[in-house]
Amino acid sequence: MKPSILATGLMSMVALCFSHAASGQLVDATDPFSIMQLIQKDGYQARLETDSTGDPKISGRLGKANWNMYFYGCEDNRDCLSVSLSSGFDLADGLSFESANEFNNKWRWANVELDADNDPFLQMDINLAYGVSEENFRDSFDTWRIVLEQFVTFIDW
Repeated sequence: MKPSILATGLMSMVALCFSHAASGQLVDATDPFSIMQLIQKDGYQARLETDSTGDPKISGRLGKANWNMYFYGCEDNRDCLSVSLSSGFDLADGLSFESANEFNNKWRWANVELDADNDPFLQMDINLAYGVSEENFRDSFDTWRIVLEQFVTFIDW
């Protein structure tokens, strides 16, 4: 019995999907250098550094704002599980709690926190514990860029 054209076509499509998934590179927090390269490949400034505890940190600039990517869940300053993007702003009069809440209510992907001087910090977490596709990571970073640009406008930076 010959397989039907439909069955052959379906099997070919499934094989193609599996081969594409298998060849796709996953981005995870265990390789900060490749994350930095991926960010740079998209035309953004990024440099690999270390934070005060020796864990990896990527720093860069988007428009008028500096940002940092901190790595979490690291063992011996490597093999990290997740990252958090952060950008802080030293405002002369700080930001009101009401204004921070207003922004947080409008933009769900990132959140504004205030320090003791009411200076705002915009933060966004990315869970990379099991890896994500490059497209997913790029989309997450682009979401960060958009929200950061909106926040810079919101606080008139």
